[in-house]
Amino acid sequence: MIALFKSIPTGQRYSETLQATVIEELATIKGLGSAQKIPGSVSGALINAINAIDLDWRVPFPKPVIEKSGKSTTVKFDGIAWVTSIGIDGAVETSLNLDNGVPALVKGFNPGWPLASYRLDYKGSLTDYADITFYFGGRDFGKDLSSMRLYQWDGEIYRDITTIVDLPNKIIKGRTDKLSTFVIMSRVDEGKYVKVPEIKPNLTLPDPRKRGAG
Repeated sequence: MIALFKSIPTGQRYSETLQATVIEELATIKGLGSAQKIPGSVSGALINAINAIDLDWRVPFPKPVIEKSGKSTTVKFDGIAWVTSIGIDGAVETSLNLDNGVPALVKGFNPGWPLASYRLDYKGSLTDYADITFYFGGRDFGKDLSSMRLYQWDGEIYRDITTIVDLPNKIIKGRTDKLSTFVIMSRVDEGKYVKVPEIKPNLTLPDPRKRGAG
């Protein structure tokens, strides 16, 4: 398994530091074999690494976009997100990052797999508000999508900013007066948890170099 994680190329989320961490954790397991159960202390690092690899494989990092001043301006991020700013002062730069993991897990809510936070950075002045849209296709939120919601993280708590959920097109919209970190979640029945890959010594992982192949 160590050889497997060494063979996966590093990326924006599966960084060299994360790669080194998971390899170091695996090296602590004596006699790692195909039938051996992975200890819980190590499986956490494995899930973090697998999540990062999956995100690198599924979603590239969009380039920042410069907006000109105007009453209403829409910025598009490679089919991942759309930001319509209402009232901007001067030229501003907007960037989107899909970060590995989420700021906090909430009991009764499913943040999907792979876990991802949509971090929108805004260099400039937003004088009114912004309507934001995210495409959530390609991520697994379970079978019941009827309770999908868009939450904004303020550093301490989540705030529900959802305005529209379009399930046929797999998009969700919200309105905010500040661009920060956003997480898509759905309510789940008690006893159901986030679906993550089963950790086995002989697991296979997606190769980011083969994104879109097949």
